[in-house]
Amino acid sequence: MSTAPLLQQIPTLFILPTPDNPRSAIDQSAPAFLELVESIRAKGILQPLLARPHPTIPDYYDLRAGERRYRAGLAAGLQDLPVIVRHMDDRTAMEITVLENLQRQDLSPLEEARGIRSLLDSGHTPAEIAAELGKSPGWIARRAKLLTLTAAWRKFADKHHAPAAHLELIARYPAEIQDRLADTILDSHDDGHSHFFGPDSLSTLKEELADIMHELRLAPFPTDDELLHPVAGSCTACPKRSGCQPDLFTQDTQGDACLDTDCWSAKRKAHLTRQEAALRQEHPNLIKVLGPQAGYRSDDRNILSSYDYKIVKPTTAGAVPALIVRGQGEGEVKYILPEKHSTEAKKVVTKANTTAAAEDPKAAAAALKEKRAMLEKRRLAHVADALKAALEQAKSPPDHLRVHELLALIAVFGTGHPTDHHLLGISNPWRLYDQMEMDKPRAAAAVWSRLVPQLIAKLTIFTVSDLGEPHRQAIDRITSDILALDPHALFADATAAIPEPKSWAALETKAASKPKAKPVGVPPSGGPSKPRPKAKGITQDGSIIDAGETVATTAPDPAAEWTPEAQTPAAPTKRGRGRPRKATAA
Repeated sequence: MSTAPLLQQIPTLFILPTPDNPRSAIDQSAPAFLELVESIRAKGILQPLLARPHPTIPDYYDLRAGERRYRAGLAAGLQDLPVIVRHMDDRTAMEITVLENLQRQDLSPLEEARGIRSLLDSGHTPAEIAAELGKSPGWIARRAKLLTLTAAWRKFADKHHAPAAHLELIARYPAEIQDRLADTILDSHDDGHSHFFGPDSLSTLKEELADIMHELRLAPFPTDDELLHPVAGSCTACPKRSGCQPDLFTQDTQGDACLDTDCWSAKRKAHLTRQEAALRQEHPNLIKVLGPQAGYRSDDRNILSSYDYKIVKPTTAGAVPALIVRGQGEGEVKYILPEKHSTEAKKVVTKANTTAAAEDPKAAAAALKEKRAMLEKRRLAHVADALKAALEQAKSPPDHLRVHELLALIAVFGTGHPTDHHLLGISNPWRLYDQMEMDKPRAAAAVWSRLVPQLIAKLTIFTVSDLGEPHRQAIDRITSDILALDPHALFADATAAIPEPKSWAALETKAASKPKAKPVGVPPSGGPSKPRPKAKGITQDGSIIDAGETVATTAPDPAAEWTPEAQTPAAPTKRGRGRPRKATAA
């Protein structure tokens, strides 16, 4: 039987397209395809198709080249098509089909990849395929690698005709990294893919990938440590490195990089755990933070974001040591203070100091002092709320306020009364003045109603941590001078509402457990009690002290620790004018 190629007219029903064709489904609605249909309808098929006798179905033909012309002939209504019939084995048939398509100009990168993979699977070497196509073996390897793209990237590539160079960069990475890139690049930009895949965008995509590519020279852990991850061993002997795949990673990487994300994460976590354990020996109140470029928030609420703190000097009052566990500066120790706006940061720092205080008497004393100071602020805020409620309930000035005192309050704090009387619906303000001049209680009540919001504003505390001296002074003066309330009762209510937690007893015990020793130098001698001045104001138990009064202090214990600062009396604070006066007629 002759094996020479024969040109025959074969009925379309006996021609079966091969499944080996790497081309995706032909779009028969595309303008170019419709033009081909019209051309064939007018002039016929000018270039014959190529087929072989079907290897398994007698009397049928296996189409190896020209499927697009075959589809267009069917659409044009042709019953017979010109076909060159050639006898060939499976390997030759595969080679002809794939190479014929790969040499076309309109194949997508994924179609090229499917064709190359078909040739590789049939036994062709990369060098043989490269020689046939006039390409380098590296080009063949990179194209074939496109078939490792995840589903999200394949869908994106088909929909947007993504450039081959961009897709090759993505295909270098394992599937889990590709998925992370898809979440970052595709989802965040919706269909606006031109940022990373448009003209002149290859360098932008490379920068994005560099953030995820784990270069060993920048590893936050020792890469030669075989015990850090006993199963994986050292990085220098690991095959999961870009250096072990030179065909895929050539000029675009700055150094050897890790391709095993899970192993990289495990080593980083193990190193940080080891580092944290060593640091806690020196810093019991160590906390963990995120560095810049590490995201806004960690899943672990005990790890502060870079927005929750500010870096300060180690000598700054209240500074705590912090280990950066992710982001810029990973593995470094900084001293930080919580930002004022971050309640979470303050909680984390307080918790760290409390934990450290459980082991260190000095830290316990400092933590207890800080906690009690905050507790006093919370109680003062409770008192301020009670005063605001009392002011709102008072419909007229307290009886003990004299006229000149009411005028003084108005002069200092104002009334907040609009100057435009038309806003209040008052057409003749002088008539209202005449009425109030004749009705002094009504005038006083009107003035008081305008003054109360101003006084309440002085008591308003947005956050307890920001409660300062102006708020304290307002609490003192409104309690004693204006409302003449019982400070003991106010603070008793606040103490009952906000008691000291029972857990603080352990801190107090720990703080008192420090052994007493005589200081170096001459300690003060014991002696009788000596009075010292005490500023007027409300103490924690609700007592009011005048600036002229004195409070007896006990003689110092000769065995107690002595410091020069302890010998200097505290400067008096300026709070209050005097004791509440008895109610008198205004």
